[in-house]
Amino acid sequence: MRHEAMPGFVGIDGEVVGMESMTMPFPVGEGVELDGVEVGDKVGFTLEVEWEGDPPYRITRVEELGADTVLDLGG
Repeated sequence: MRHEAMPGFVGIDGEVVGMESMTMPFPVGEGVELDGVEVGDKVGFTLEVEWEGDPPYRITRVEELGADTVLDLGG
């Protein structure tokens, strides 16, 4: 997934470290449906982080956004 910057992202040490816009794989949590979502679709998502978990982070909600939604994905 290519995502916008996450300025409030909290690192493993509990400090706000932020995360730049980038492309990275995210595991999808149990019960999250991706039916109908295609490569290139714009989506909003909730990322749950539990540093002690396996995996330590996962997507727990996905919602399709309108094609006209403007995203800031960096340069």
